[in-house]
Amino acid sequence: MAMLIGIDGGATSTDLIIIDEHLNILHKANGLPSNYLVHGLENSVNQLAELLTGSCKEISRELEEIRFIVLGTAGAGRENDAEKLREALSEKIDSEKHDIGIHVCSDAEIALEGSFNGKPGAILIAGTGSIIYGRDESGTMHRVGGFGRLIGDEGSGYSIGRKALSMLSETLDGRSKHNSLTEKLSAKLGIISIDSLITKVYHYSLDIASVAKYVIQLADGGDIYAREILDEESDELLKHIAALQRKMHVNKMNLCLIGSLIENKNFYRELLIDKINKLLKDVMVVNPVHPPEIGAVLIGKKIFNC
Repeated sequence: MAMLIGIDGGATSTDLIIIDEHLNILHKANGLPSNYLVHGLENSVNQLAELLTGSCKEISRELEEIRFIVLGTAGAGRENDAEKLREALSEKIDSEKHDIGIHVCSDAEIALEGSFNGKPGAILIAGTGSIIYGRDESGTMHRVGGFGRLIGDEGSGYSIGRKALSMLSETLDGRSKHNSLTEKLSAKLGIISIDSLITKVYHYSLDIASVAKYVIQLADGGDIYAREILDEESDELLKHIAALQRKMHVNKMNLCLIGSLIENKNFYRELLIDKINKLLKDVMVVNPVHPPEIGAVLIGKKIFNC
């Protein structure tokens, strides 16, 4: 029986699912990050191949039994980048020899497909980066955001982390007084001076986006400065939602909240939902039908006619 494989290749982890032709789940696996924009093409392909072959061995199946692999990952919304990654993965696992179909697309596309089982709707993704993606009644795809950390990604982990670290830099520099957020952040990261901040950020490549989760934890605990940052960033996500609604020319829109910052209950998610309910009354926040990796399989079934 053929195996259908869907992969959600993220910046923090990779989720893989193996399903048979009757949509029975045969195997699930979680591996290291495989977002090639962050980790490089070679590292990402190596990680994907290792996770793939390891999963097949765990269920005693061979590569020849794979009908298709659909990979969704950030940056693959651009055709040239998607093809580059597809070719590299194909070469790594010798897909032509094993007659394996491979399709690469954006992580937003597989999340949207899974969330609404192929039907119209929108997903707001807020993790390391941010983007909102929607499909209208005619099947046309629309997007807002997703410009990356240098010129976009408002409301994302990177943007929240950057604001918190910027606040810390001001206090260390004497431009503002220490507050509850900067004191706790300083202790958490072991940053007690301007030199240590600069060293960690620029020489040891501090994961700025990871700071956001700590900011949200502090907000959950009632820290007013953490909540102030999240209030500003949630307003940016509201702009994304409103802009997509205008692009799609719809009055009512179903929306799923996806990504590490807003898919689970926390202060940031609840703040955002509260603002949506008050300010965007025609937007309904709903739970996704399927996770992104199953969305990848659903896309594959359409593309490879199975």
